[in-house]
Order: sequence, then C-alpha cells, then structure tokens
Amino acid sequence: HIEHLSLYSLIIEEGTPFYTWTHEGRITPGDEDLCADMYEYADERLQEAGYKNYEISNWSLPGFQSRHNLTYWHNLPYLGMGAGAYSSFGGRRFSDVRDPVEYIRLLKTHQWPEAESETIDKAQAMSETAFLALRTAQGLHLPTFEQRFAIPFTQFVGDRLRFVEEAGLLEREPDRLRLSKRGRLLGNEVFLRLLPD
Repeated sequence: HIEHLSLYSLIIEEGTPFYTWTHEGRITPGDEDLCADMYEYADERLQEAGYKNYEISNWSLPGFQSRHNLTYWHNLPYLGMGAGAYSSFGGRRFSDVRDPVEYIRLLKTHQWPEAESETIDKAQAMSETAFLALRTAQGLHLPTFEQRFAIPFTQFVGDRLRFVEEAGLLEREPDRLRLSKRGRLLGNEVFLRLLPD
C-alpha cells in the first residue's frame, strides 16, 4: 500500500541523455496543456483513492504527509549534516562540500566543511515564506506571516494581490490565502506576479 506520492513534470536539463534525445528529435516533451491535463487526471484519481493533495506536487493518505518536506514548505530552519547536505537557519542558507573524502578531511582538521552560503535578507525571507506556504493546501496563514515579519502580507505585496485574485488564481478566507484549482496549475506564474522582485 503506497502512503505518499510526489508527482513532478520532467524538466529536461542540459547535459542529460533526455536533452540530447530531445535535440536529436528522438523524443518530444509534453506540451503545457498535456501536462496540465495529466496533473488534473492524476489529482482526480488520487483523491478518489483517498489521497489528499497537501502540496502542489504531493499527495498522501491521512497521517502520512512528509514531515521532512513540510519543514521546507513552512520555511522553518533545518540543519543538514554530511557531505553535500544543505542547511538553512539564522538568516543563512548553506551547503557542505559534496566530496565525502574532502568533507572528512576538513572535519579532521577542525575546519567547517561549508561549500556555499547565502545570506537571506528580510524581503527574501518574506517572499520565500509566502510562495512556499502557497504551494500547500493550507495556504498562507496571514496572522502568522504578520507575526513573523511585523508587516501584513497585503502591505508586503501591495496591488499585485488584487491582480492575482481578480484572475481567479487565489482564494481568500479571513485569515488565509491559498491557490485556487487554476492557481495550482499556474503556481509559478502566480508567484512571479504576486511577489516583489
């Protein structure tokens, strides 16, 4: 019995066999309309089978949501340990070196094995918190956003919110915003139009 499913459309990356095959004409990627139809079909069948779509790309039986992934979608701090691990806390996001031998060598010489790091400013943290929350079925809880960042979400996004709502891409409750069914299909477009640069 499968308790959890993640469904993502295939993104063809340069340097992969799929990229080569696409450019040779051996395969043809699905168009956006076909992908949307497949998504809606999968969602209907999974819901009929008792799965809940708790995040744009994830379905689970009750009680089997991925707690690991929910940490990311709620934009909470996390600490990854080991070669290639990623972490995010204290206003920073960073990764460890990927090579296990180099990772161990650095630890043995009392050096931090950090490969890359990025400082997350308040505006970036607000944008990331909003778009990650909007990916979930619960959506963005407006009082929690305001409590965390000391600014109402409506003030943060300004007039852009009205445009996205009028396009039918968001549903509003008194204390919450969530993507509409159509908004889930156009999630990235919603995030680009809604959130500041």
